[in-house]
Amino acid sequence: MPAVDKNNRVRMCACMLVDIFKRNVIFYIAAILLVVFTVDTSKVMYMVRLKVLDRLKPELCYLVDIGDGLSKPRKSVLERAVFFYNKLNEYIPSLKAETFYPDSYAMLGYCYYYLGDIDKAEYYYKKAISLNPVFVWFYHNLGVIYFHRGEYKRAADILQKAIETSPQINMKVISSSRIFTQIYASCAGRHLVLFDRQRIAYRDSFLLFVLSKYRLGEYQQAIRYAIAAIKEGLDDEGFFYYYAGIASFNLGQYKDTMFFLEECIKKRPYFADSYYYYALCLKSLGKEDTAAQFIQEAIYLKENRDEKMPDGSGISLRVF
Repeated sequence: MPAVDKNNRVRMCACMLVDIFKRNVIFYIAAILLVVFTVDTSKVMYMVRLKVLDRLKPELCYLVDIGDGLSKPRKSVLERAVFFYNKLNEYIPSLKAETFYPDSYAMLGYCYYYLGDIDKAEYYYKKAISLNPVFVWFYHNLGVIYFHRGEYKRAADILQKAIETSPQINMKVISSSRIFTQIYASCAGRHLVLFDRQRIAYRDSFLLFVLSKYRLGEYQQAIRYAIAAIKEGLDDEGFFYYYAGIASFNLGQYKDTMFFLEECIKKRPYFADSYYYYALCLKSLGKEDTAAQFIQEAIYLKENRDEKMPDGSGISLRVF
């Protein structure tokens, strides 16, 4: 075979290979760029949104301090928090963190409450409960809202659900919540004890429930749940003994009234009203002289100590 033909054939094959290579390279480069662009765009967007949220993050421990009565609400901080949790809700689908929803809604309700927009606070707590119906603090806070508005029937209905939640599940909710764990971590310097705070949730829920039932004139229910709170070890200050006593008094059950008031006096020996109602019971039983002594004691204490029994006005919303 002539050398010239052989060289021509080699050149032709080389040209064909180069042409095939060029076409395939363009295809592969296009495919690689498409994949890289798609993956990188998603990743970049994810990282950007995390950075945006981190930059927008409000003073989380300050929010806790507001509910604890340690700081006064500052509008600027609360508005920043509202913007943050709204932005979080907007980003949740792309962050694949749908479990954020109930907790972020609850935080919106909390912030709106302290901004004075009670209707929005109610709306967001209802949304939080619809997504997580097992967490005591959602019910507690919504119950507080209803109680302060004088809606005692609605307050009692919600607070009963708070009382019926499981303490074990409540702790799991907080420990598994990325929102609440972040808030808890931001308050490391305060050494918050979650078990103690949970006890407050149940104590206050019982207290507002009993007050609601008493104000509705549903005395048997008030007595029943006051006794339940006592059995749970929640009556440090004699509140539940007192309301079980005066609810019994309103039902004409004077011996029961005297028992409950005696226990209340042991815990609050300077509370005048316990002596007063005890005196009325003695009078109804024909013990006029002894009743007069208790009346005098009640008058003295009223003039010199004038202790107040909690009336629910000091209970407010807490993060947890």
